Amino acid sequence: MKKYPYERPDAFKNPERYEFAKCEGQSFLDAWKESRDNAITRIVREAKTEGCLLTEKKSIPEGVSLESLLTTAINNMENYSTTLDDGRKTIDALLSKFEIFRRLFSFYTPSLNKAIGSSVASISELVLFGQALSIATRVFEEPQYLSTLLKLTDALCAIPANYYTPSVAEKLAQLIKVEKQLVATWEIKTR
Repeated sequence: MKKYPYERPDAFKNPERYEFAKCEGQSFLDAWKESRDNAITRIVREAKTEGCLLTEKKSIPEGVSLESLLTTAINNMENYSTTLDDGRKTIDALLSKFEIFRRLFSFYTPSLNKAIGSSVASISELVLFGQALSIATRVFEEPQYLSTLLKLTDALCAIPANYYTPSVAEKLAQLIKVEKQLVATWEIKTR
């Protein structure tokens, strides 16, 4: 079987740019599915209770937490509330930041600039970003959300399993299952 070409270590330190990405039919999709299945098994099995969540929070800067921004956006999208556009604006802004810099931060200003003193987002926050992208893919039915989700999940799968706590590992496993369903849906739409 063909190897999934975007499976690599240190995806956050040395980000893949996906320029002219090679998506070569069914063998590519099969390799991607196998890569994700292997990642779920490895990460859930090897996650550590104390888990290093990638970054240490030294102090809490002034600003809005990424977790709060994402939770609000998710609630707005899931409930199709009158603030659906606000949720979309938040996700679109964070999507752009991730696409350009391949990272997010734990705190932002109200205008969604990095808060002074903010650390890089933790694994838990990145998984939550993935959940928000999966919901945006389903709600707005636009490919940019799925595209970014795939890139984010590639990077999350490259993180050593012992950096995950069991609860975050389970959330990632669930996110990968949803990601696979979304890919299957888009595969049908684009035939």
